[in-house]
Amino acid sequence: DKSLTFQGQGPPRPIIQASATYNTATDRVFTLSFGAYSTSNIIAFENLTIRHGKKAAAPGGQGGGIAATSTVLKITNCEVNANIASTTSGGYYGEGGGAIWLNGSDLEATGSTFDGNTHSSSFTGDMEGGGAIAFYCQDAINYMTITNCTFSGNSAGNKGGAIMARPPVTNSIQITNSTFHGNSAALGGAYMTAGSAANPQPIYFTNTILSGNT
Repeated sequence: DKSLTFQGQGPPRPIIQASATYNTATDRVFTLSFGAYSTSNIIAFENLTIRHGKKAAAPGGQGGGIAATSTVLKITNCEVNANIASTTSGGYYGEGGGAIWLNGSDLEATGSTFDGNTHSSSFTGDMEGGGAIAFYCQDAINYMTITNCTFSGNSAGNKGGAIMARPPVTNSIQITNSTFHGNSAALGGAYMTAGSAANPQPIYFTNTILSGNT
């Protein structure tokens, strides 16, 4: 319930990590939560590297790097890499987001790189996934804008190797001047939407490269 800005001075970018080594952490890097959504609930990360978070649970494998509830999350000139969200058994609605999991939250990502993040699950039947980002919106409120970002080498065992999103019904999703390369998933190697309410808004990919995804 506090609006905050985490700002690194670089280069090089300061590193915030859950563990010094990959796949050894026992929790994610940041948990962000507000009691109710407001456009003033702003948490911003600027010029930082956020890495080596891990959240493994059944249910609760959500947001290896960052988990945000009712938040306006802003990621600017950051590298978010080598984070893990793991659904350890079964399939559960709303799991995922190796790097970032958003619940009733907005995302504004600009000039940032998401690489080597993973959502681990073998269950493809439910709404879960997002190797880098899992976006679970309030249908009539939330939005996601991604500008000048790179997604590479992210993976999900089920949906959306880089991004899995529930599309809003009021605000469109905007992805501009970005690159998706070398991401993989069982369904939607780069990007997948699922679980929409009636009349979802469009998802706009503008001047964006999708290559080598599986």
